Amino acid sequence: MVEQTRRHNVEARWNKSVASVPSIFSRLLALSALRDANTGRYIHYGLALAIGDDATHELLNNSHQQIFDQWQTLTLPAQLVDLKGHLRGVAQETDAFGEVFTSRSSRLAHILTTWVQTQPYRNFVPLSASSLSRDAFLINMTSLVALLRNRFSEEAGVSGQHVPE
Repeated sequence: MVEQTRRHNVEARWNKSVASVPSIFSRLLALSALRDANTGRYIHYGLALAIGDDATHELLNNSHQQIFDQWQTLTLPAQLVDLKGHLRGVAQETDAFGEVFTSRSSRLAHILTTWVQTQPYRNFVPLSASSLSRDAFLINMTSLVALLRNRFSEEAGVSGQHVPE
């Protein structure tokens, strides 16, 4: 009973922590980053100390699937707004680009050009997602990234970064 109460308290704190991340897309990215690419297991040392490795994996896997499902229920325009919110935060955090880019739009165009090339969002899908959900996510993300890249490239006046029509 004590162990169940402890796990419940840890899960409640975890869910509160995840909910504090401002963008659904940012939550999805953060949760996918906790999954080991070689084993597919979710790893979080603080949680594992509190509830054990298996319970941590289960909690993070469930959280990842819930956030993925939440993202999938958004309309495409709502996904666009949420993704833009995430990217604004990334652009503010990317001081390493500093003097290379003259504007936030050119910085975002560069980030999205990299995304077109590397497709990091392929790793944001939980392993438990259905193939239909995975395919829908990837189609939407490919479209959203191309749309935003073109938009930010145009705003920045950056040439040669447009996705072919």
